Amino acid sequence: MPKKIIRNLQIGFGVSFVILVTSSIASYISITNLIDNKASVEHTYQVINASNQVWTNLQDAETGQRGFILTNDERFLEPYEQSIVTLPLSIKSLQDLIADNESQVKRSDSLYKLIDTRLSILKRLVRTKRANEAITLEQLEEGRRFMDSCRTVIDRIVSAEDELLKVRTASVYAASDNTTFLIIAAGLISLLVTFYFYTRIQKELQDREKLQQELAAIDRELQSRLASVEQMADQIAHGNYSVTIDEQRNDLLGSLTNSLNEMSAALRESFEALNNNEWEQKGMAQFYEVLTGNKEDVELANDALHYLINYSGLVNGACYLFEDGDLVLRSTYGLEGGLPKKMKPGEGLLGQVFTDCQPKLLEGLDQQDYVANFAHGAIKLHTVLWMPLVSDSRCLGVIEFGALSTIDKNKLDFFAEACFTLLTP
Repeated sequence: MPKKIIRNLQIGFGVSFVILVTSSIASYISITNLIDNKASVEHTYQVINASNQVWTNLQDAETGQRGFILTNDERFLEPYEQSIVTLPLSIKSLQDLIADNESQVKRSDSLYKLIDTRLSILKRLVRTKRANEAITLEQLEEGRRFMDSCRTVIDRIVSAEDELLKVRTASVYAASDNTTFLIIAAGLISLLVTFYFYTRIQKELQDREKLQQELAAIDRELQSRLASVEQMADQIAHGNYSVTIDEQRNDLLGSLTNSLNEMSAALRESFEALNNNEWEQKGMAQFYEVLTGNKEDVELANDALHYLINYSGLVNGACYLFEDGDLVLRSTYGLEGGLPKKMKPGEGLLGQVFTDCQPKLLEGLDQQDYVANFAHGAIKLHTVLWMPLVSDSRCLGVIEFGALSTIDKNKLDFFAEACFTLLTP
């Protein structure tokens, strides 16, 4: 796997891990606060219930005592007797619940004293009633005042807890909202981070796949180019020096291909030069054999003309020698009758070549181009060559050659040497 993709995965997982840990810690703190606040709310409800229980027990004692006083019936003292037992327990439970709240502890201490005093009054009134003594209005009024004081203290305790309940309930809702927000935010951030790194990794994978495809295409192209170079090298090794490769690239393989092309061209040129030299030397050797022997001028000119045309692959020709001030036709090859037997020096292109003592070459003749007065007349040729026969710096005649295609330089050199050799004693 590429290092870049691994790095993105590490970053992505790292960021996700940090977000997960952070959100987990924050959620834990928020949930802990939520639990604590919920416990505080439950504690407040317990304090309120305990306060109400104290008041209920106190009322039961008050109601039982009052019923007994009014009816002198001991059955009414059952709730009184029961409240005498449960009321201290209720007060103790309330004090335990509010032990961490100094202001409520002070209230509970006051309540305890008031209740203790009120129970003492209730007990005294019960004893008075049982003794069949009269209970005065002042005694009843005193009991009522203590009862009202107990109610007031309990109401203050409950009111304080109600205020705490509001605060703690608000904290519970806030903690719940915070927890919900943290969970949703962490989830959204994780999704965004995951989506971001997913798109990045996907893009990098797509880029990598595209690069691999491009590299595969380059590799296929390189293999094809290498195969072409190998084939070219094999062709050169087997003597085919005309093979070339059209290479447009400037890379290393392109330089190698261009070097092979240059080597092929150089070898082709060298071997062409060797072949041409061999062809020319072979032709001259055979030409010497044609010239050997005691031959008259006419026979010699005829044999030489025939050999030169056949060996060089031309189509026709004529040989004029300078005799008694005229250029006299001594030999022809591949030409019909009607050629001038004699021509004056300077007459026509042939006579002009004799006068100038310089070869003359005409190529790409048009089919209707017959304005030049030369021995071939109406023959439609591509190329016509006139070679002067020179000996001791004197022109002794002219040989005219006709060809259907271009005459290369190698043949021109061969004709020049042959025409010089023809008149060399």
